[in-house]
Amino acid sequence: MQPPSSKSDAPDAGAPSSAPVIVVADDNAVLRLAARSILERNGFQCLLANDGQEAMALIQQALPQAVILDLKMPNMDGFEVLRQMRSSEEMQKIPVLLVTGCRDPEVMAIGTRLGSEYMPKPFKPNELLVRLKRLLE
Repeated sequence: MQPPSSKSDAPDAGAPSSAPVIVVADDNAVLRLAARSILERNGFQCLLANDGQEAMALIQQALPQAVILDLKMPNMDGFEVLRQMRSSEEMQKIPVLLVTGCRDPEVMAIGTRLGSEYMPKPFKPNELLVRLKRLLE
């Protein structure tokens, strides 16, 4: 028996899924798993990353419908992930919700210039759903 994975990976290649795919990237395992729980209960499929490099690999591979991205992560921060996404033709239009505990207006402005929405941590489950659904419209 294999140990449970911290990821909710894509279904088998032969299994079609109409659930929107969301990459959730946060180095805080509690927040990452809480976001997955909220989203999966509401019909989304989640792919989890615990750092920026892992997030970029998942985003490039899955081309998700949206990304929920923490700002401060090891190996590559959220801004660098966002910059790389915006410089890639196939990823530049993927909506990004930047979630961070940072309340600095300058930080929020950088995220906005890079084409992301900003949501402060901690967040309420309903707030996450409302913001994500608005991004997907």
